[in-house]
Amino acid sequence: MTPMKQDTTMTRKSGLKVCAAVLMLTGAVWAGKPAINYWTDYQLEYGITDRLAFTAEQENWYDTDRFYLEETILMAKVKVFDWFSVAVGDRFVDEREVHDGKRQWRYENRPTLDLLFKHSYEGFTLDWRNRYEYRDKEGADREWMRFRNRLRLRTPWKWTDWKISPYVSEELYYEDRHGLAKDKRLNQMRSLVGLSMKPAEHVTISVFYLLMHKQSSDRGWQPIHVPGIELKLDF
Repeated sequence: MTPMKQDTTMTRKSGLKVCAAVLMLTGAVWAGKPAINYWTDYQLEYGITDRLAFTAEQENWYDTDRFYLEETILMAKVKVFDWFSVAVGDRFVDEREVHDGKRQWRYENRPTLDLLFKHSYEGFTLDWRNRYEYRDKEGADREWMRFRNRLRLRTPWKWTDWKISPYVSEELYYEDRHGLAKDKRLNQMRSLVGLSMKPAEHVTISVFYLLMHKQSSDRGWQPIHVPGIELKLDF
C-alpha cells in the first residue's frame, strides 16, 4: 500500500471511530424518558462583496406535540480580517409559553451583535462566536441583555461526492436579567455533534444532535434532546 493510500485509509478509520463514538454517546444520553425537541433551520447567505455579506435565517422549533417557536434573523456581516468578522442585525421571535396556566404566544424583538473569530490548522477550523443580544420581550417588565459564547470545530474529513464532514460545538448562555439571581444567570448550555454535506455547489445540508441543558428556578439543570436539520444556500 502506498503512503498516500495508507494515510487516506487511516483518516477514514479515524473518522469512523469519531462517528461510532458520537453514536454511542447519543445512545447513552437518550436513556430513560428524555424531553425531546425537533428543530429546522433554513439559511441564506449572499456575498455582496468579498468582505460584505447579507444573511437571512428562519428557525422553527417543535416539541413532541406542537410547534412552539419561530425565529427570523436578518444580519449584515463584514470581514474585517481573514480571522475576524463583525455581524449586526435583528431577530424577530414568536414563542408559545405558559402564562396564567395556559400557553400563549409572546413576541420578542432581539437586536444582535456578533464578534466572530476563526483559526485554521492542518485542515481543522475553529470558530469562536461572541453574540450579544438585546432582548425586548412582550410581557416582560423591562429589557435585558444576553451573552452567548460558542466554540465550533469543523474537521478536514470529506467523505463521498457529497463531502460529508463531522463537526462539534459547545455554547454557553449568560443573561443579565433584572431579578434573576447571580447563580442563575448562566442558564443554558448546548453541546452539538453534526454532519455537514454539500449535495450541490451552493447548497449545504447539516444533520445534528444537540443536548441542551436549561436551568430551571425550581428543578435545576434540565436536559432536552434535540435532533435537527439545517439547510443553507450561499451565493
